[in-house]
Amino acid sequence: MADVEETNRLLDEKYEHDKQRVAEMLRKRTNGCQHKIKKMRWLICSTQTYGLFDGATCYPAELGICEFDFNEGILETFSTPVGPWHIDNEVQRTRALYHASETHQMPLGRRGRLEKPAVCMEILGRTEPRLAAAHGVRVGLYRDEIDDHSRGFYHLEHSPKRRPLVCLRHEFRLVQASLRELCQSVNLQYEGFPKADDDFILAEALVDAVAEFFDGEPLREYPAFLKGLGSRLPRESVTPWEKRDGALFCPLHRPDRNSCCAAVTVSRAAYILLYALDHMLD
Repeated sequence: MADVEETNRLLDEKYEHDKQRVAEMLRKRTNGCQHKIKKMRWLICSTQTYGLFDGATCYPAELGICEFDFNEGILETFSTPVGPWHIDNEVQRTRALYHASETHQMPLGRRGRLEKPAVCMEILGRTEPRLAAAHGVRVGLYRDEIDDHSRGFYHLEHSPKRRPLVCLRHEFRLVQASLRELCQSVNLQYEGFPKADDDFILAEALVDAVAEFFDGEPLREYPAFLKGLGSRLPRESVTPWEKRDGALFCPLHRPDRNSCCAAVTVSRAAYILLYALDHMLD
């Protein structure tokens, strides 16, 4: 119980810190211009994992990233299995296999669609599109276009040429630990890879900071909608903004609509964030 209370306290502190950071960065980047804020592009990230060991080690099973803005909505999504992983510790391996069977059902030794270094480049190509392009890495929306404001959209950078990742409050430590493990597994010696606390922004902090620039209050119940994402939900559970054809799921989780799917989590999260502010953005 004490650990839960401490975790919540730390997350509450991060929320306040992130909300202040987002407000300051938006003010500096847009001078409070509502049109520019609506055209600001954001990245939301989610991972499915094999569990958190020793409070720090976490092997990602699947990565999902969704890029969106508050004007057009979802602009691009990316997801991929991540693996294979080999865990020598028998106890941890058993726990990992059980966690997988109860959630995303992805085998520990499953090889990803992309090799792990390529997954790292997919992340950096979105968080640092200009720097990545200079090194020949162009992914997602930035295969052709790199400049932002000259093309009518905007990036918010928490450090030079580096964009933060938005994540769900209950997934923050898992996403952070997963990306750290991915980075270490390929021996990527680059400080710009998202691992530090300030490389991530809690989704609620983003919404509440943006709402202040529109002199309104976000939808009261939106945090409760976010809490259920990334965990097992009934097959028939869909958000009002998605079709019932399972298109938001990755190919692996689409047949049985397994909601322990990073691809569907980021898309649904983006829809909820948009819905939370929709009444103020018209």
